[in-house]
Amino acid sequence: PVEASALTWSVVVLTLNSALGGFLFGYDTGVVSGAMLQIKSARMGLGKSLTPLEQEIIVSSTVGAAVVGSLLSGELQKRLLFGRRAMILMGSFMFAFGAVIMAVSWSVSSLTVGRVIVGVAVGIVSHAVPLYISECVPDDLRGRLNTVNSIFIVLGQVVASLVCC
Repeated sequence: PVEASALTWSVVVLTLNSALGGFLFGYDTGVVSGAMLQIKSARMGLGKSLTPLEQEIIVSSTVGAAVVGSLLSGELQKRLLFGRRAMILMGSFMFAFGAVIMAVSWSVSSLTVGRVIVGVAVGIVSHAVPLYISECVPDDLRGRLNTVNSIFIVLGQVVASLVCC
């Protein structure tokens, strides 16, 4: 029989820090529904009532950009030799930058630009985090510790729902 690996503090810290990318992914997908309720009216939003098309663009731009970010992530990690950790850090900084743009947005286009930047970041991180966790932890713990990333995605959605209510 194969002896089970010990779960060390360094593995726990690495997994939790890496899984924060999953939390950001879940938070962003959850927060947009609550935010749309506030910004679609002229009184609380961008100074004008949003059309259904503008609402659709704002919501879907992140998802579409996440697909692009996920596709780019593998090539950036492998071919340009950035590595997984560097891509996770880059994705985190991009997420923060996109969040600042969204916070100070003054129009539908500026809000969409912020959402696209956040979407690319979410795509990069959602691709890199499970790989990074799998490569850094003992073989027999990979599945269990990658589950933490999935739990953090759902936790992000829960927190977004609580914040936006």
